[in-house]
Amino acid sequence: MSCGIAALKHQSRRVYTDNVEYEPWHDVPCFFIFCDEDRAIPLAIQENLASTLGPGAGSFHIKSFHSPFLSLPKETVEGLKKAAQDSS
Repeated sequence: MSCGIAALKHQSRRVYTDNVEYEPWHDVPCFFIFCDEDRAIPLAIQENLASTLGPGAGSFHIKSFHSPFLSLPKETVEGLKKAAQDSS
């Protein structure tokens, strides 16, 4: 996990504060990976976020905390493979 932390980059504050007019999830296939053990974003909030993607969005549940690509990379890859299959 320390390798993942070392790879973190700063993000511009503007990505959180600027108004955005384009919502790409209307034009591209969407998929949500639910992190069932996430303590940063509880499952109920994840479900609310996923609901904004529309009825065509796929999903996958993983028994992971907030960063499944660090703690459960193989399972995360399986979720991404499922997303790719579902969108083709």
